[in-house]
Amino acid sequence: MAGTNVTGFKAAAVELLAPILYPVPVEFAYNANRAEREYVYFGHATAPRTPMTFRAAQRLPRQEEATIFLFIQVRMKTAEPADAEARAAEIFQQVEEAFATDPNFGERVPGVMAVWGSDLEIKSFWLDDTTAASDFMYQLTVQSRLV
Repeated sequence: MAGTNVTGFKAAAVELLAPILYPVPVEFAYNANRAEREYVYFGHATAPRTPMTFRAAQRLPRQEEATIFLFIQVRMKTAEPADAEARAAEIFQQVEEAFATDPNFGERVPGVMAVWGSDLEIKSFWLDDTTAASDFMYQLTVQSRLV
């Protein structure tokens, strides 16, 4: 029994997204050594939940509603920020569809009851004189029952 489903969810989500987004790399966490033109990775998470309690020496089930951040980065030479943002939006659509078509996450992680996207933050900008960039930060909510 895990104390949280965040770690298991992120690992299973990488396995789910990697073949869908190929050749765009999908990673469990940010890798500063990557210089990819397109890159998807999971960031930080918050997980408020009910406290662990016991009754008659048995652990009682509890709820966890985790917020997990997924980042999409696109860098394009000799392009406009609108072009980079359009490409990031294409990748985002594939990510969103992957989670929307399977809202209970196919029982890949025991206890996960529902997964949905809540907020999306988009930043598009010039990285330097010739490189356009776009960063999407997608906020996923993962509702779990921990036993």
